[in-house]
Amino acid sequence: MDVKGNLIGPSNPAHAGDVLVMYCLGLGAVTPAVADGTAAPSNPPASTVITVTVRVATQTANVIFAGLTPTLAVLYQIDLYVPQGTPTGDEVPVTLSTGGQTSGRAPR
Repeated sequence: MDVKGNLIGPSNPAHAGDVLVMYCLGLGAVTPAVADGTAAPSNPPASTVITVTVRVATQTANVIFAGLTPTLAVLYQIDLYVPQGTPTGDEVPVTLSTGGQTSGRAPR
């Protein structure tokens, strides 16, 4: 996995096969459990108990990791591969689903 740490945007688009890291809040319980306000462990990382699904346009992404960001408190991250067949451009919808809830499209 080649991690470059570049912000994705119109001048630096993501491509099929790229690994993206998304940050978010509120994905629920993790294992191993982490006390509220405590930094998340690195080894093993605290993974979500409930499966997280990410769709890029109409394709389901391969989620590599979903859980608390190691060494930080409260912040979750999702590592995923951009699926083959994903359209390009700055208007490609990305949705996240977990526990029967699906995100809305982010406002521009």
